[in-house]
Amino acid sequence: MIYVRVSTKKQADAGNLERQLERLRAYAQEKGYRVVAEIASQKEPIEASAELAQDLLAIVTSFAARLYGARGGRRVRRGFRELMRAAEEERQ
Repeated sequence: MIYVRVSTKKQADAGNLERQLERLRAYAQEKGYRVVAEIASQKEPIEASAELAQDLLAIVTSFAARLYGARGGRRVRRGFRELMRAAEEERQ
């Protein structure tokens, strides 16, 4: 069985799934393996604004962890998650 995956829509759009699949097919053939299944896992697309918010959260968390230590970073991350949840609920 061959399993390929990407973590972001950007990676999928860049053709990473197909490149991984081609490399694994070639490897299997080289080794004499029989491929019985191919599974391509692509992360569900998310809106650009949500992806941007996630990136911003990661940046803020990183800086907060440096300033306040790991506990402070977790607190900030939890606060941002709650804020994002509330914003999403409002949108719906």
